[in-house]
Amino acid sequence: AELGLPENVCINGVDGAWRWIEAAWNESSYNAQSPDWQTITGTLVLDEDDDSIFQQPEPAVTAAIRVKLTVPDSPPTVTTETLPGGTIGVAYSQRLFANGTEPITWHVTAGELPNGLNLNEATGEISGTPTAVGTATFTVKAKNSVGSNTKELSITIAKPQQYGKVSMDDYVYGETPSTPSLTDRTGNGSVTYYYTTTNSNSGGTKWENIQADTLNAGTYYMYAELGEAENYDSFTTACEKFRVLRAMPTCTKPTGLTAIYGQTLADVKLSNPEGNLDGTWSWMNSSESVGNASTAAKKFKAKFTPADTTNYNMVENIELEVLVNKADQAALTIQGADSVVYGQALTLTTTGGSGMGAVTYRIDTAHSTGEATIDPNTGVLTPVKVGSVSVIATKAGDNDYMVAAELAAMFQDKQGGVF
Repeated sequence: AELGLPENVCINGVDGAWRWIEAAWNESSYNAQSPDWQTITGTLVLDEDDDSIFQQPEPAVTAAIRVKLTVPDSPPTVTTETLPGGTIGVAYSQRLFANGTEPITWHVTAGELPNGLNLNEATGEISGTPTAVGTATFTVKAKNSVGSNTKELSITIAKPQQYGKVSMDDYVYGETPSTPSLTDRTGNGSVTYYYTTTNSNSGGTKWENIQADTLNAGTYYMYAELGEAENYDSFTTACEKFRVLRAMPTCTKPTGLTAIYGQTLADVKLSNPEGNLDGTWSWMNSSESVGNASTAAKKFKAKFTPADTTNYNMVENIELEVLVNKADQAALTIQGADSVVYGQALTLTTTGGSGMGAVTYRIDTAHSTGEATIDPNTGVLTPVKVGSVSVIATKAGDNDYMVAAELAAMFQDKQGGVF
């Protein structure tokens, strides 16, 4: 057999008899790569003579043998081909490997390990915390009782990555801009802030000399570039969104507004007082009636629309004061005959006018050549002397209308007794 296992085994019977019997070993269970003890089982091969002497019990008797692979001592061969890089300030640990008979010891025979790293001679572990940037090239020797082997290796130590998160608050257009800052900061490189209108941390505009009105209202993104330092690489942060909010305009209200009874707010024109932000005033409901005349100003709601709607909000429901004055009445006309016979009476009436005021009549003696009397309330005119008489009809004003008056001339026929 390839493993050199015995072809026969000695079998002892229960009655003391014994005999050498051939054994068939199951070598397929053997693991040639294992250095541990292994058990191999075998089956007894009984011939006719053996059958006449032994009887197999149930279960059948089997053979077993323990084997262990032994190899001659061999010198080490370093199998580590490369070593990973490290970072300043970050713990490093990497083991060297070699084939060959243990124990194997390790040494650096040429060059030096990176600053901060050490080699464990018993385990081959390189460990520590790097303290300087650069690539260290060195030669390691693996040695045992039979021989030794060397391998040139290198470890590159890099600067650690800086890190930071930008923090930026919203601010209102026209007010002092917010100041960006960094949180979760590592490293000590220079910091330069940039802003952009897209969520991209490249190609932005440097955040410097930013005034209250530098940026229009809108959405922006802020990021920072952390410059390379002695022990840190450069780094660009992620973007942080911030907004420049539209401002609420402060403005002087229009004053001295007047209206006439019967008008709507559309008849009351609004102008923007001098010194205000450019914009226009308008009524919230221009079809609203101004209502009755009043000696006290009334309040109506208006809105201010700035010319710059990008950066300023519209302001609504601003109360403006309007003084509503009485309206002029419609034309008042005296109705009646143009003449009257002396000794008779003439009744005058009026048409037109406005409002609820009463109509009264009187003789305008300054413009009359005749004489007459007239009832101030009924308008009944009675001639007294032949000639022309001027009559004035007056319609009184009320809460909403001014006083209205009408002048009429009457003639009297001297010969015919017509007044």
